Amino acid sequence: MKPGEFALATLHTGSLSCTHTKWMHKLDFPHADWPMASFPMYEYPVEKHRSENSKKDAQSLQEVLCAVVKTLLQ
Repeated sequence: MKPGEFALATLHTGSLSCTHTKWMHKLDFPHADWPMASFPMYEYPVEKHRSENSKKDAQSLQEVLCAVVKTLLQ
């Protein structure tokens, strides 16, 4: 990317950062009710903790699935 070039990532990140911040920062921005799920916190080294990390992945994916289903059923 060249200096001064517009990046869509900036637009995307800016819109997401306005949804989970202080109420004062959201006054003039539309609010999107994004579903949320926890991010898996891996244990390192990954090779040594493969089973624990797999459980955390499964739990996070289950939360995402529940959030998507809940959003679709609304």
